[in-house]
Amino acid sequence: MILQALTDYYDRRRRQEDGDRPPPFGYASERVGFVLVLDEQGQVLQPIPLGDTDDKGQRQPRVLEVPRPLGGRTSGIRAYFLCDKTQYVLGAGGDKPARDREAFEASKDKHLRYLADSDDPGAVAVRRFFETWDPTQAETLEYWPEMAGANLVFRLDGQPGYIHESPALQAIWQDRFAEENEAEERQCLVTGEDGPAAMLHPPVKGVRGAQSSGAFLVSFNAEAFCSYGQGVAGKGLNAPVSQRAAFAYTTALNELLRWDSPRKLRLGETSVVFWAVRDASEENDKSKETYKFEKALPAMLSGRRDDSHLDPDTAGRVGRIMEAIREGRKPADVLEELDPSVTFYVLGLAAPSQARLTVRFWMVATLDHLLAGIQQHYEDMKLQTRYANERDMPSLWRLLAERTRDRDLDNESNSYLSRLYEKLLFAVLTQQRYPRALLTGVLGRIRAEIGKASRLDYEPVSHPRVALIKAILRRDACRSNRPIPPEVNSMALNEDTKDVPYRLGRLFAVLEKTQQDAHGIDRIGETDNAMTADGSRQGSKGKLKRTIRDSYFTTASMAPQAVFTRLIQNSKNHISKIRQYREGYAVHIDKKISEIIDPIDIEKNPIPTHMNLEEQGKFVLGYYHQRNVLYPGRDRKEPAPADGPDNTPALEEETA
Repeated sequence: MILQALTDYYDRRRRQEDGDRPPPFGYASERVGFVLVLDEQGQVLQPIPLGDTDDKGQRQPRVLEVPRPLGGRTSGIRAYFLCDKTQYVLGAGGDKPARDREAFEASKDKHLRYLADSDDPGAVAVRRFFETWDPTQAETLEYWPEMAGANLVFRLDGQPGYIHESPALQAIWQDRFAEENEAEERQCLVTGEDGPAAMLHPPVKGVRGAQSSGAFLVSFNAEAFCSYGQGVAGKGLNAPVSQRAAFAYTTALNELLRWDSPRKLRLGETSVVFWAVRDASEENDKSKETYKFEKALPAMLSGRRDDSHLDPDTAGRVGRIMEAIREGRKPADVLEELDPSVTFYVLGLAAPSQARLTVRFWMVATLDHLLAGIQQHYEDMKLQTRYANERDMPSLWRLLAERTRDRDLDNESNSYLSRLYEKLLFAVLTQQRYPRALLTGVLGRIRAEIGKASRLDYEPVSHPRVALIKAILRRDACRSNRPIPPEVNSMALNEDTKDVPYRLGRLFAVLEKTQQDAHGIDRIGETDNAMTADGSRQGSKGKLKRTIRDSYFTTASMAPQAVFTRLIQNSKNHISKIRQYREGYAVHIDKKISEIIDPIDIEKNPIPTHMNLEEQGKFVLGYYHQRNVLYPGRDRKEPAPADGPDNTPALEEETA
C-alpha cells in the first residue's frame, strides 16, 4: 500500500501545472554545478558555473531535470547520459586518477554508441567532444578547483537551453532507456499491469544516516531474502514492481524528503513525510485546497510557524489554526474551504544500516482526524505560562529537549531520541497515551537540576516540562475512562482540590517563598556566609546560597513524610523573623500555610511515605501553579534554550 500511495502521489504532482513538478519518467532532479559550452567541433569553449551564491559566499548548484536510469550507481563504474560528475565527463576530479580514467572511458563508450547515428548538432558536438578530449586538460580549465567532482551538463554555443533538453536527445534517451535497465516481463504489484519489472530500484535520498548516494526501500541482496525461486540476490523479481512504478514511488519519496521540503518533519534519525490521497473522482476545488495542507501539518508539529519554506498562504492557514486551538475552537471552524474527509498518509523512515531504509511507522487517517489529534494535544498541554516571551503551545522538539541534560538534544542518543519522538508523534496524531518514558525523563531532569538551579540559565520547573506532565496525566485519565482530576484539568492554581500530592507541591512553594522572604529582609544576615538555623547557607546581605528547594525538593516530591514535618517547623522560625518587621505579611503567610494544610486529614490521609510517578507529577504541578501566584511578575523574559530547530544538530534541516 505504501508504494501504491507514493505512486499515486507522483501522478498527482505530475498533473499539476506549477513549476515544482517532479521529473518525468526516466529523468531525475540533480544538482548541477557547471555547464560545458561546446562549439560544433566539440571543443570546450568555457565552463560556466550554475546556481546562485548563498549568504556565506558559497555557490549552490542548480537543480535540473537530467536523464537517469533506474537503480542509481553503486561502488562499480556506471556512466550516466549527458549529465555526470567530472570523473566521468572529464576523466579527472576524483581521488584515484586510474579510476577516473576508467570512468571517462566508460562514459566515452556510452556516448559514442548512443550518439553514433544522430545528426543533431548537439549530439554531434558531444560525440566529437568525447572523441577529442584529453583528461590531462581538465586542470587547465577555469574554475577547476571549484568544478572538480561536480555534476556537469553540455550546452551548444549559440543555442538556448542544454543539449540534454533538445527533443532529438530526449528521443535517443527514451530509445536507450530499456538498454540501461535490465528487465523481465512481470505483473506489477503496484499497478497490476504487465510490463518490464525493475531489477534494481532507484535509491532514496534525504533520510538521516543513509549513505550519500541514497538507500533502498525495496532490495534483495542475498538468497535468503528471495523465495519460491523468484529471482536471485540483487534482483527485484521477488517483489516485481514495474520500472515506471519503481521510478514513480522513489521520485515521490525523493521529493518529499528533499532538504527544503515543507512536507517533511525530522525526528532525530527518523524522517517523517506527509501527503494526501488523490481524489478518486479527480481533484475538486476543495481537494486542491486540502492538498496544500500537506505543508501545514509538519509546521504545526515542529513549531516552525514562520518557516521560510512555507508560502504565505500556508503560513496564514497554520496561524489561523493555532489561534483557533488556543481559543478552544475546532480547526474546521476557520478552514471552511478544506475537505476534512480527505485521507492523509504519514510515513516514517530511518536508515539504521545506511544502505537500506526501515519503515518506522505508517499511518492512514483523514485530515479531520489528524487535526483533532493536534487540537487534543494542545488542549492537554494548556497551562499558564511564567514568562512573557514563552510560547503557550510548545513544539514537539521543545518537549523532547526538556527531558535532556541542559535542554540539549545532542546529550541524548539519536536512536533512543528518534524512537521516543516517534511515540510522541504517534500519541499526538492518534490521541493515544503519551510514552511513559517522557514522564520519567522530565521528572528525572527536574530532580537532577533543581539542586543546581543557581548555576543554570533557565528554570528547572519550566512551563514546557510542567505542561508535558499535565498532558500526560490528563491523557492517562481519559484513556483509562477515569474522571480527569480537577487539579490536572486546571490551567492555573486550583485552591479547591483536596488532592494530597498537589497540595504538598503548593505547600512546598509557600515554604520556599517564606524562607526567601525571611532572609531577604535588609537587617537580617549581616554576617557573611553564616549558617542558618534550618541548615541553609546565607551569603552577604542575607542572600541565600542554598534554599530548601535546593536541599529538599527531590525528597519532598518522592518521600514527603521524611521532610515536611521539619520544613513546617522551620517555617515558624522564618515567620517569626518576618513578623519583627512586617507583622501583616507574617500573618498572611501563616494563614496561607494553614489553608493548604487544613483540608488534609492527617489521621485519615497522612502525608505519604513515598509517591508514585503520577503523584510526583501532581506535586510538581501544584508547585508550579502556586509559584505562578507567588511570583506574578510575568514581564520577565525567559532565556532562549540552547537548542532549537534551527541550531540543534539532531533536528536541523540539511542545507544545500
